[in-house]
Amino acid sequence: MTCTSSTERPSTLSVVIHEKRIEIRWRDCDAYRHVNNAVYATYLEECRDEWLVAALGSDADLWDYVLARVAID
Repeated sequence: MTCTSSTERPSTLSVVIHEKRIEIRWRDCDAYRHVNNAVYATYLEECRDEWLVAALGSDADLWDYVLARVAID
């Protein structure tokens, strides 16, 4: 068993960032110009689908997954 300090990071740790620009449509906003949570969830779906294609390829057979929970605060 080895101990590491909080400043040490494993060399295998990598951060994956995926960004997608989505144009906010007029109908996506309410009277206060806030994006509805249901619409925001569709933005997340678009980003997730694009990331899956980049990570797994476009083979539809690999897309058998279940998203169990989405929480938006």
